[in-house]
Amino acid sequence: MLARKLTQALHSCDGAEIAEAAVVLPVAFLILLGIIWFGRAFNVYSTIQQAAQQGAIAAARNSCASATCGDSPEPDGSVTPCPETAPATTVAGTVATVMCASSIDPTLIPVSSSPPSPASCSTSASRCW
Repeated sequence: MLARKLTQALHSCDGAEIAEAAVVLPVAFLILLGIIWFGRAFNVYSTIQQAAQQGAIAAARNSCASATCGDSPEPDGSVTPCPETAPATTVAGTVATVMCASSIDPTLIPVSSSPPSPASCSTSASRCW
């Protein structure tokens, strides 16, 4: 008797599970994709921040005793594509090495070959940094 009532109750829900799955699965899939894309965006942000930090460290480091030892950036301000050809002795090479370690193309970064002029600094500051 109980089995018959149970089977009648189950037969009265024709297609309800399919309708619920059709509503819930796309929403769950969108949430999963959102988590993946947010994680990638955070990875790119963290990599760019780390590359800027390592580039600043490389720019501030003295690599030799004389002032004209060739530790200057590239004259045209170009960025070398990946570590096979990027010398890690230059700032651009250091940044390219960090970017390539996270599978980000370093050639997509715009590089300014001219530093800011002292006239662009505020008059209240004694230094331009």
